[in-house]
Amino acid sequence: MLLLRGNTLFITGAIIGIVSSVFWSDMPGLRWAVALLLITLVSFRIARLRFVQGVVVGIIITIVYGQSYIAKTESLNLIGNDIIINGVVDSLLSQKKRTVEFLFVVNQVNGDNRPIGLQPKVKLYWKEPPLNKVIKLNQQWQFSVRLKTPYGRVNEAGFDNETYFVAHQLSGSGNIISGTLLTSGYSFRQQLYDKTLQLTEQLPLQPLLLALSFGKRDTLQAEHWKILQQSGLAHLMAISGLHIGLVFSMGWLVGVTARSFMSTSTVVWLPLYSASMAALSYAWLAGFSIPTQRALIACLITSVLLLFRIEWSKWLLLTTVMFCCLLLNPFSSLSLSFWLTFMAVAILLLVMTLGLKPQRVVGVERDLWRRWAQKIKMVVLLQLALTLFLIPLQISSFGGFSIASPIINIIAVPWVSLISVPLVFSALLLSNFSDSAGEQLWWLADCSLSPVWWLAKQATQAWLTLDGSYLRLAIAAVSGVLIIWLLPARRVVVLLIVVSVIALYPDKKKLGWSLDVLDVGHGLAVIIEKGGEAILYDTGSAWEGGSIAQRVVIPVLHHRGIEQLEGLILSHSDNDHAGGKEFIKQIMKPKWVKSSEYQAEMLPCIKGEKWQWQGLNFQVLWPPQRVTRAFNPHSCVIKVSDSFHSILLTGDITDVSELLMLNQHPNLTADLLLVPHHGSRSSSTERLLQQLQAEVALVSVAKHNPWSLPSLKIKKRYQQNSIQWIETAKSGQITVQYENEKRTIIRHRQELAANWYRKLFGAMGDKE
Repeated sequence: MLLLRGNTLFITGAIIGIVSSVFWSDMPGLRWAVALLLITLVSFRIARLRFVQGVVVGIIITIVYGQSYIAKTESLNLIGNDIIINGVVDSLLSQKKRTVEFLFVVNQVNGDNRPIGLQPKVKLYWKEPPLNKVIKLNQQWQFSVRLKTPYGRVNEAGFDNETYFVAHQLSGSGNIISGTLLTSGYSFRQQLYDKTLQLTEQLPLQPLLLALSFGKRDTLQAEHWKILQQSGLAHLMAISGLHIGLVFSMGWLVGVTARSFMSTSTVVWLPLYSASMAALSYAWLAGFSIPTQRALIACLITSVLLLFRIEWSKWLLLTTVMFCCLLLNPFSSLSLSFWLTFMAVAILLLVMTLGLKPQRVVGVERDLWRRWAQKIKMVVLLQLALTLFLIPLQISSFGGFSIASPIINIIAVPWVSLISVPLVFSALLLSNFSDSAGEQLWWLADCSLSPVWWLAKQATQAWLTLDGSYLRLAIAAVSGVLIIWLLPARRVVVLLIVVSVIALYPDKKKLGWSLDVLDVGHGLAVIIEKGGEAILYDTGSAWEGGSIAQRVVIPVLHHRGIEQLEGLILSHSDNDHAGGKEFIKQIMKPKWVKSSEYQAEMLPCIKGEKWQWQGLNFQVLWPPQRVTRAFNPHSCVIKVSDSFHSILLTGDITDVSELLMLNQHPNLTADLLLVPHHGSRSSSTERLLQQLQAEVALVSVAKHNPWSLPSLKIKKRYQQNSIQWIETAKSGQITVQYENEKRTIIRHRQELAANWYRKLFGAMGDKE
């Protein structure tokens, strides 16, 4: 540790070298790592190159980790085939309806052993496992599985499965066909979790208690997540770095107290031992998640420095902790929580360094209230500063921020940290000795969270949705505050900032209009946007506890600053097209809903319906009449056009319906066609393609889907008709922008998210 002193430039360079991998289009081979290492060793004596040497070392570390990850992932690239894997259960079980999911470290594939260090970790799903197959942490199993790469949906906003898998070094996922228990194994953590589940079963806030005690947030429902996000308390309801630091401090206090009763000098390290054991125990309960690793490293380094009376600057300490975290997992920088954590700490250090420091109050007992007033003022100002400086990151990541967050955090953070967490920790300890005592403490912990949860619910309307165009404004505002704080001639600076923002801030309303086929897997969701307003055609699928609307559609709309839909069109009633309609209606409150099916409060979407919106013409071509239940043949087909362009939205219309529709519209043409029924053989007739004379065909389809869509025969038919074929399975979200006669097509995977691991997953998928 002493060698790190004074090497801030080297460590900073190493951090930049590692983090730069986020932008790499390809992962270099190990020969590059060897060459760079030799160059670094040769130049090691040149002190002026410390920063450059750090960057090179960071790149070397990333290459080694990257090639290891690629090797582990490629060792499982047996897509579409049933294989036999042996390994160890590496996580607590998550139960979702009839399916269980868990992490599994693979040490053998089809009888071939995997060496230590190259054993891939995968996420497995077992639908309706036999009652006698109970999966527990640390058990060794043999599974027959069908694996797939971490290939996922790529959209401008929403959950990114691929980035999540790389950040957590997961090499794939798969469905279990059958399994055989090899060794029972034992896990005290599993035993404690099972008992906690039993003791908290009847408590109303059990999901929050499980999050605070074991870091398990998969039991939180969509409503929980909505409240946590909109109140700004999502960081608090888990075993976070804040709680690890709190437990570490409690352990340190216990050690100092115990040491005061001992005379021997050999117990000088007792506070560090007791604090480390307490923090390690709490982090162990969370399965040593990434946030807990960061907090542990910070606590241990700080404690060692204190014990050895070593003085480091706060910035050297911060960069050292950051480097150590990246050394454990270089790709943790892909995780948003990584940046939220370190940016929050950096902001607090910056604010305190620039002058926000507690003032020393000299006096006797009558000045006690002044000391407390100073502390409260300090906390309030720090929280306000933290909120302000994190606004740009929140807008870019979440599409907005909570106005009530500062007030709620000022109340909730000390309450949860000083009352709820100690109660949870005590309940965990006593549950091992007495069920009744543990049950009482869990009840108290649940009661302690009730006022915090009530407060969080009151903030559900405090979330301010802002699109990406506000990001520049937020950055300008934050920069302005810093400049005013740091520089003289404040009035001139403020004036310059205001003039610059007014001059450069773009109009929210964009020119032209756009069509977005979102990457929703197997299903369909299309956004037609103009002038900051939008119409949604289909919603994607839904399942118990979630939906595409929640994970993709709403985040994309909010990312663009759209809080209410102009309208919602449901092509037909199949789950993959209309599964998220209720969620969309609840959150986005469309002004009208159209469907070809008889449903209350829905307008008809049948042949002959026409309307104009924002200068665009909408014409319904099919079906001829409404039906009781809209199946594929009754899909609502709509032509959308302006003075120069036209698109045809087709839902899951069938070949027979196509021919009947063309008979009724013999002059129908369109520049762009949404491929019917995901490219199935039951649609896209030769006559349709020849009559439309379309230039581009967009198909919404999932990679590795069980129906082998799109059909190769249908794809070839489009190509033979000289129609450009673009599918979401390979391109991610597809955005078509129209401005007068100009048309621009953006494929998000290739053009906006073309980094090394996306190319890796795509190439592996093409090997099927």
